[in-house]
Amino acid sequence: MSLTIHLTRNGDGTASLTLIRAPGGTVQLPLGPANGFGPAHDLALYAVETALGLRRGFYGLAAEGVAIGHLHIAPGASTAEEVVLADAVAGVLAREAFGQTLSIEGFNFEVGAGVLARRSGMRAPVLPESLIEQLRTVFASLRGRWEQVAPGGNLELHWT
Repeated sequence: MSLTIHLTRNGDGTASLTLIRAPGGTVQLPLGPANGFGPAHDLALYAVETALGLRRGFYGLAAEGVAIGHLHIAPGASTAEEVVLADAVAGVLAREAFGQTLSIEGFNFEVGAGVLARRSGMRAPVLPESLIEQLRTVFASLRGRWEQVAPGGNLELHWT
C-alpha cells in the first residue's frame, strides 16, 4: 500500500491535509492555521513514522484504508500501539517547534507521559539521543520545506 500526502497552504491562511491512497480513495482534513500546531504535528508524524519505521502508525493505517475517524486518539481508546507512540513523539516534536527544545531526558519523559495519557499501562521505549536528534533534523527539514510553500500550493510527501 502507498499513500500520497498533500499538505496544502490554503489562500485563507489555513492548511489542509489530503491523503490519496493507491489504488484509490481520497480523504481531506482541515488542519487549522497554516503556521499552527496542526500542520506541524502532521509533519512531525511523518518524520516519526518514517524514521522509526512504524508501518501501522497514522499514515500506514491510512494507506491500508482504515477510516481516519477511527484513528482519533482519546484516553483509553483501543488505538494501535504504533499510532499511540507516533502521536506521542510527534506531539513532543511539534510542541518543541513552538517552545524550547527539551533535554533528552525531558523529551523521553514527555513521550512517556503522552503515551500513558493515550493508553493506560502502555510504556514508551526510551529513545536514544541519536534518534531524537535524527527526528529533530528530519522534522526541521520538513518544516523548512513547508514554510516555502506559497498560498495555494502544497507540500507533497510519499508513504510506501
